[in-house]
Amino acid sequence: PSQRNLLEAWARSRNEVRSIGTELLSRLDAIDGNNQVNQVRAASVLAAMNITPVITLKLDFGGDNHTDGDLSKEAARHVTAIEQLQTLVEELDSMRSQGLLTHDVIVGSLNVFGRTLKSKGTKGRDHNKSHHVTVLIGNGVKGGVVGGIEHNKSGSDYQAQAIDSATGKGGDGGDIPFEETLGAMGKTLGRIMGVSPERMDQVLKTGKAVESAIG
Repeated sequence: PSQRNLLEAWARSRNEVRSIGTELLSRLDAIDGNNQVNQVRAASVLAAMNITPVITLKLDFGGDNHTDGDLSKEAARHVTAIEQLQTLVEELDSMRSQGLLTHDVIVGSLNVFGRTLKSKGTKGRDHNKSHHVTVLIGNGVKGGVVGGIEHNKSGSDYQAQAIDSATGKGGDGGDIPFEETLGAMGKTLGRIMGVSPERMDQVLKTGKAVESAIG
């Protein structure tokens, strides 16, 4: 009887895996291009298949907008990209509830560089080397805002503040200066994914993990 139960359980698990695989493949059939909608569809299915540790996609938050005088293009693209980011998270949640996704997934968005927060007259916004933003969503991420902004030395625009690695608050006295915040983000993400602090220090030489963001 015990052997029969084992064989029956094994057969059921094979059938379940086959059923899940068929469902995910049918979702891939719905992909008919390489736009943001289809990239989100593909990313969610690949995450559920668990065949690669990292999946990248491009969501258009405005790009170079030096000539976007009234920031209308930037605003429209932001709205669309945020909707797609929300769709990705909802797709992952839906597949988890259906039993198609059985492991943890972290969704992240990293800006290449910041933008001046003030519009340059009719010329849109310019590059801002003193500011960038990262968003992390998923298991192991503690919700909240890390860091902050302040006026730059000339008072003409804004820049990122130093970050307190224990509390995540921005301001004077933070032990993560802006120049090390990219490394700090990487170390924080690594810790969230279960990489040891020692290993992260070997891989990334700058910054500290923000403990308040690790759930």
